[in-house]
Amino acid sequence: MILTAAMERGMKEVALSACTELLMKLKREGKLSCEVEEGMRYMGEKGVCSARSAAKKKKKSSEG
Repeated sequence: MILTAAMERGMKEVALSACTELLMKLKREGKLSCEVEEGMRYMGEKGVCSARSAAKKKKKSSEG
């Protein structure tokens, strides 16, 4: 399946929204030991990257 950049951005938004909802649910249930915002920062540090973006970054780093 080939994604356009707009579709890729949309999928990232959906994933981040789902993560936020999950963290909020875990917080309500007392299963999250940090704040939701801190958990989302951690998710941002781990990053979400498509295979296409990763390949471009890898190619750029190997070229120079």
